[in-house]
Amino acid sequence: MFVAVRQRAVTGDHWPYDRGYGDAYRHLASAPSTHHSKDRGCTAPGCTAPGHLCEVHHVEDWAGGGLINIDTLTFACAPHHKLLDQGWTTRKLPTGDTQWIPPPQLPLLSAGTNDFHHPEKLIGDQGDEAA
Repeated sequence: MFVAVRQRAVTGDHWPYDRGYGDAYRHLASAPSTHHSKDRGCTAPGCTAPGHLCEVHHVEDWAGGGLINIDTLTFACAPHHKLLDQGWTTRKLPTGDTQWIPPPQLPLLSAGTNDFHHPEKLIGDQGDEAA
């Protein structure tokens, strides 16, 4: 069955989607809208590309056996998605944020996340200042 699921995922218009209770088929068109509500835009540090210009990236490489589920997918604009073929890696943090890790040959860069599309993280809890 696993081979059939992968074959359908590669050649068909549906893909396996694990929501914690096994594989189900979801139409590929649903992936961007799901990620738009979660990531809102490219997750690479400093990138301002909005979600409608992004591709869905597999944090756990699907070809290497990673699951396709909402928790292991993230948005990456095309230029940042290409960096992943040049030694960059990503991982999900316990907060759900995607951390981008530069390759070893770029020692001056540090790993980071992107809060640009999440102003609520930058503003913090304002509480009730009227009281």
